[in-house]
Amino acid sequence: VAFDFGESTQELIIDGKTGIIAKDKEDYKDKLRMLMDNLDKLDELSINAKEFSLNFHVEEIIDKWIKLFDEIK
Repeated sequence: VAFDFGESTQELIIDGKTGIIAKDKEDYKDKLRMLMDNLDKLDELSINAKEFSLNFHVEEIIDKWIKLFDEIK
């Protein structure tokens, strides 16, 4: 669970799939409570987040940068 603190939040977390984005302090508490009561959802988010994190692995990022530089040559 993370606060919606700008554009980068949307890039790093897919709300409801790889994590949960809270609008404010009360929403944050509610969403934490929901996860504590729903361990299946917590497991699902954890698995999805780990898989999604592979998009940010150094080899993946390097390939994207190389492709970008090749396109702008």
